[in-house]
Amino acid sequence: MNILLSLLIYNPIEAYTMILLCDVITGNKTVFNQCLILKLFVFSSFNLVVEELPYIWYGEWAYVIFNAIAAYVMLPIVLKYFYNLFCKNRITIEQSIITMFIISIFAMIIPIIFDSVFKTSTLFYNNNSLHEFIINFIIL
Repeated sequence: MNILLSLLIYNPIEAYTMILLCDVITGNKTVFNQCLILKLFVFSSFNLVVEELPYIWYGEWAYVIFNAIAAYVMLPIVLKYFYNLFCKNRITIEQSIITMFIISIFAMIIPIIFDSVFKTSTLFYNNNSLHEFIINFIIL
């Protein structure tokens, strides 16, 4: 995975998607301006760090456990904190968990569709930056 592309493109798209999905769940409307976009990059950087932590144990059972903890415990807490800090609206931890659950469902369904249509395996191992960009953009 290319860290620079993740910091500049993939994770800001993912963070933007999280904020929009939180707005859909809560009925809020977050207005994006230049200041909020800069804060979005800070949020996406924290998001990237949390997402990459389980890769320390890649190839072991601990990876699966820590990946689940990162996706459904740590990322919802980070999302709640940053959403409540940066946006004028408030969300609960349950709403952020639902947001992460919906995003993870889409993140699993879209690669399965890619695999069946294009005969590429991107669900469990993704080493193609174009596929990662397309998947994040489709989720958005």
